[in-house]
Amino acid sequence: MTTNKRQSFFDSLERKNKEVLASVWHHFLNNDEQLYGYKDDKIIKKSVIAQQEFYKNNQPDFTKIMSDAFLIHPSVLNTEINSVQDFKKIASIGKDNEWITKQVAAVKEIVSSYNGDIASIYNIFAPAYYFRLKFDMVDKDRHKFPHLVEEDPYLFSLALEKIADDITILVEKLIQEARIDGIYLCVQSVQNPSFSEESYRKYIEPSQLRVLNAANQLSEYNVLHICGFEGRVNDLQHFSHYPVKAVNWATFVENVTLEEGKKIFPGKAILGGFDNTAQGALYKGVADEIEKQTRDIIAHNGKAGLLLGADCSVPKDIDFKNIKLAATIANQI
Repeated sequence: MTTNKRQSFFDSLERKNKEVLASVWHHFLNNDEQLYGYKDDKIIKKSVIAQQEFYKNNQPDFTKIMSDAFLIHPSVLNTEINSVQDFKKIASIGKDNEWITKQVAAVKEIVSSYNGDIASIYNIFAPAYYFRLKFDMVDKDRHKFPHLVEEDPYLFSLALEKIADDITILVEKLIQEARIDGIYLCVQSVQNPSFSEESYRKYIEPSQLRVLNAANQLSEYNVLHICGFEGRVNDLQHFSHYPVKAVNWATFVENVTLEEGKKIFPGKAILGGFDNTAQGALYKGVADEIEKQTRDIIAHNGKAGLLLGADCSVPKDIDFKNIKLAATIANQI
């Protein structure tokens, strides 16, 4: 494999690559540390060191830096939201808030440890996703998000714009100051059959495209992640027009193969192919099955514009050698 993995990543997003790169990622902190760690410099340092060690020990072909310790926007995290009227309490935190300044500094430390050898993209949640995380992880209510969003999507959209004000600033600083190569923007459908595509485009999509367009102003190498975490199914067509170089979706959750997805996202590079769960071949580490799946992926999609990875974050205790095996096999074909 070439020593210039960073350029090979860019070539892959341009669909001009001669080889196939591979990587997976996982969280490094427990849930409370992920949520509230930004208030504690020791927790932030713990995340930085863990991600630096992950690179040193595993030498991935490229990486998605995790937003552990900065998982949820503070206004969303620290506001009690039980009715649509509570969306009015959401406010921008401004460019000098510690959630932004400490996050940029932490990511800069992580990126600098790569010495320019690999490309790095950074996990950015779409504004709406912060609310879903809050309701799921803090409130323990999976139904709150679709219920409140459907009840008053207009009020929700106003809150999203406040969040987008800050996330666009964060993205700009991450690219310009922390020197990430692009963002990995996480989006989801509302997962409510009665919430129409028209409503999604009118109330939720504008804030997502604001963030993406801010990133595109400074970097060409941005990736869209349509998140199927915990079995949530999305309408991939909702996102077919998003201006990104590559797309990653949960092939096993959505029941949409990479080959089928290429028809939904023509002209885009694709990232993924493997189940991210403990039931998947990558986690189980069965070499024959990894080889079979890798050969099938290449047979159906070719190498151009392909980055091997998983549907989403993998379990912490996965053996990274398994994804390296997939890359080795891919480049022998």
